[in-house]
Parts: sequence; C-alpha cells; structure tokens
Amino acid sequence: MGQVLRGFSVGSRGYGYASVPDGETKHDKKGRLRADGFKLVIVPEEARIIQRIFRDFIDGKAVTKIAKEMNGEHVPTKSSPDRWLERFHDLPILKDEKYIGRFVWNRTTTAKDPLTGKIKQVDRPKEDWVVQERPDIRIISDEDWGAGRRSTASFRPSAARRASRASSAATSSHTRTTCSRAVSNAVHVAARSAS
Repeated sequence: MGQVLRGFSVGSRGYGYASVPDGETKHDKKGRLRADGFKLVIVPEEARIIQRIFRDFIDGKAVTKIAKEMNGEHVPTKSSPDRWLERFHDLPILKDEKYIGRFVWNRTTTAKDPLTGKIKQVDRPKEDWVVQERPDIRIISDEDWGAGRRSTASFRPSAARRASRASSAATSSHTRTTCSRAVSNAVHVAARSAS
C-alpha cells in the first residue's frame, strides 16, 4: 500500500494503459529494470478502442457484436488478438472505474470460512478503501460513463450464455449426485463384506 500512497501504480495496468518507470532506475543482476516506482500513462490507440466500446454499447450495440467486430478487425488485447469475447465476460471494461480516473484499492481482503475452512475473498468496509482520483489518466467522460452504467444496469446475459450456465450447473449437480451415490454404494458393499 506504500507505493499506492506515493502515487505509484501497483497490480494490473489494464487495457488502455502502459506502466512506465518513475524516479531513479537501474537494472538488477538479471537485467530486469528496477525503479523507485511505476506510473500509468494512457496508450492512445487503446484509449480510442475503449471510447469506441463505450459509444457502441451506449448506442445499443450488443456486447457480443462489439467483440466480434473487434476480432474481425484483429484488434489486439493485452495478451493476444481475437480474444475480445473473453474480455467482455460480465462487462469488465464497461464497469472499470479507472477509465474515469478513479482508482480504488483495499476493497477486499481474504478470510477463512469458519464452516469450510477455505480461504475466501470478502469486502472491506468503505471507510477502509484507499481512493485516488487521477484525472490525468481519464479515458471516458462523465457523460459516457453515466450512460454506460445505465446501460449495463439493464444488461442481461444472452440466451445462449444463460443456456450454457444452466447446462454447466446441471452437469455439476449431476456429477455431485453420481459421486455421492457411488460413495454410498461403496460403503454398503464394505459393510456387507465385513458382516
């Protein structure tokens, strides 16, 4: 959190931005660049894509159509071209506050579930959040952000995605039931053998 409070970038930079060294720089023994910190700067070509996505979505274009157009034009993502459908899962780009220059850290923490013993992510109280306003790296206007948020509020997954999720849930349920029956049968067989 210290780097954040000093105005440096930490974690994923996200589409539309690049991370550049700031302050004193040097290379370590493995040739890797080290610096006092790294700051985000806007990548103009990617920023134009972000703005286009917002405008298309606000104008009523379906997210799948936007993604297919991006793939058809071979617009690259951070990782590789032709993968925009994956990036649109649950509309992350259209909900990312950094595009209006607002960065929030410390939203969540991890805690052990007392029932399962598993580590899970939990929300922190808002008063624990660390918020930075960075108008210098804003990409989306307040007007487009507000319109986009209103549109995402009414967004519903496509019929194909709903069917896929329902199918996955049914398959998972069937698998758990089958496994449970197999274990139960094995127990009964073992009990009969013992008697």
